[in-house]
Amino acid sequence: MNPYESPLTESQEPSAAPPPATSYVGGTIIPRSLAASLDGMLSAVLALIAGWLLPEDLPLLQLAAMTAVWLAYYLLTEGPFSGTPGKRLAGLAVLQIDRTRITWRQAFVRTLFRLLEVNPVLVGALPAALCIIFSRRRQRIGDMVAGTVVVSVKHMRD
Repeated sequence: MNPYESPLTESQEPSAAPPPATSYVGGTIIPRSLAASLDGMLSAVLALIAGWLLPEDLPLLQLAAMTAVWLAYYLLTEGPFSGTPGKRLAGLAVLQIDRTRITWRQAFVRTLFRLLEVNPVLVGALPAALCIIFSRRRQRIGDMVAGTVVVSVKHMRD
């Protein structure tokens, strides 16, 4: 049994099961890249505003506030809406492997992993990009740990 697919209950017919995750993550690399660029710009602007609002003589407080706002952008958009503004504009959504909405916990895990995978101070988005390109379900590490995938909304309707 595949741990990434929801088990069928006895009352369900096999045809009622959602298609495997690999059938609806295709074609997400370029839209995901565009979404990441837009979200990166939006979250950076908000983070810079947060830093600018604080006294210049408290650089550690500015850095902490900027980091908190940067992370909050992703948590507070993915948690309730299953996608950031960039993902929504690119026609993408973040879902659980079984195609259901993500939970706040999953949004939190995805957000925390951004510190490692999409950290502009370390190696940028290289770890996330490599994982997305080479993983079967086009997942970054945060997706794998959270049990989520980024899907094309267009393919969801097909």
